[in-house]
Parts: sequence; C-alpha cells; structure tokens
Amino acid sequence: MIIATKCSKCDQEIKKWTWYSDRVELAKSESEFLEMYCKSCNTSAKYHVDSFNAEPNKLAIITATAVFLNGTPLVFYFIWDLLLELTWSYSILKVAGLLLIPVIVYGIILKNDRRKVNSFNRHKLKGSRY
Repeated sequence: MIIATKCSKCDQEIKKWTWYSDRVELAKSESEFLEMYCKSCNTSAKYHVDSFNAEPNKLAIITATAVFLNGTPLVFYFIWDLLLELTWSYSILKVAGLLLIPVIVYGIILKNDRRKVNSFNRHKLKGSRY
C-alpha cells in the first residue's frame, strides 16, 4: 500500500510504500512522526501519521489485471482437449466454472487492496488534529 502526504514547504505530494494496514500499526512499529524527504524542494521534515492518506496500489491493480488477462487463455489452453471429449452441455458448464478462476483471483486482489486502503483512511491515531 502507498501512503501519501503533502510537503509542508512546497505542497508537493510525498509518497511512501508500507505494509501496515492502519495508522496504529504504523505508529507502533516506526514512530508517531515519520521522517519524509521531499524530492521537489530537497527538504526533510517529520509528519504525523494522521497526516497520511492511503492510496490504491497500482502494482496490485496491474497484477490483478495480468492474472485475469493471462489466466483466461491459459485456462482454455489446458482444458481444450477435455472440452472436445465431453458433450457440449457439460463443456459449457465446465468452461464457465473454470473461467471463474481468473475472475475470482482478480476480484480477491482488488478487494484486499481496497480493504487495506479503507481501513487505513478510516481511523485516525489522535483524531483530526493533524
């Protein structure tokens, strides 16, 4: 997950990659104030964990899309011989069931990322002071 805040001097967005799913875990493991470096104005400052907002992870979206786009043809490739041997009524049910595998994996990846982002943004450590 990516967390982001605005630079206190130049108002540019500063981003950081983290595995923590909420602000409490982030504050416990690192600190209540995180040292962040702005590449735009070349300054370093401490920011409270409540000033960060989580953003959807583009890597998770790309991975989910790749699983979906690559998984669908792979399912056809591996079951093509089975499709030709069965009657059409069973083949249609089998294809429909197997095509759901990439769709389910795609949905799980996106849902997990969305859940982490919502969980992080929902609760503040010390209210809305920062």
